[in-house]
Amino acid sequence: WDVDAFCLPPLILTQPDAARAMLGFRSRGRPAAAANARLSDRQGLQYPWEAAPGTGQEASPGAGDAAHHEDHVSLHVARAFSLFADATGDQRFLEEEAWPVLSGVADWFTSRVSRTDRGFELLRSMGPAEVPSPPDNDAFSLMAGADVLRRALRVAERLRQTAPDAWKTVLAGLYLPVRSDGVIAAHDDHDRREQNGAT
Repeated sequence: WDVDAFCLPPLILTQPDAARAMLGFRSRGRPAAAANARLSDRQGLQYPWEAAPGTGQEASPGAGDAAHHEDHVSLHVARAFSLFADATGDQRFLEEEAWPVLSGVADWFTSRVSRTDRGFELLRSMGPAEVPSPPDNDAFSLMAGADVLRRALRVAERLRQTAPDAWKTVLAGLYLPVRSDGVIAAHDDHDRREQNGAT
C-alpha cells in the first residue's frame, strides 16, 4: 500500500508509463481483491495489505491479524487509479481500468462501515499509523473513504453510470471523530502517548 499512497502520485506526473505499469499490477489483482472482500462478507474490492506478486492475494507474513484491519489500503489503491485518470485525461483508462477499481472500492467501503446513532462508523480499523489494537473510526481512513466516494460519484456522472444510493447516503452520514476543541482526533479515544500516537 505504501507504493499506492506515496510512490504513485509523483510517478503519475513524472513517469506516467511506470505509474501505469504499477497500476496494472493492481488491475490484475481485481479478482483477488473481490475474493478478499467476500471472505469478510463484504461487497466490492478489498485489496490486500501485502499482495503476492503472482496472484495479488493477501501475502502478509506471520500469524498476526493486522491484514484483516488495514482497511486504508483499498482506499489508497482507488485514489491512485483516480489520480492517474485525472492527470492523464486517458478516457479509455478511466472506463476500463479506473472505473472498475474506483466503483469496486466504493462498494466495499459502503459495505465496510456500520450505521450507528452517530452516523456511519468504521469500527476496528487500522490506519497508516498501525497502532497496537485496531481502534474505531480511524480519521485518516474515514477521510480517505469520503474522498473515494466523492471521486466515484464524479466518475459515475462523467461516464453516465448509475451510482448506488449507498454511496451518497454513506458520504452524507459519515462520522468523523472531532474533539470538543474542534480538532479531528486520529481515532476514537486517541491518546498521543499510545504507540505511534503522534503519527
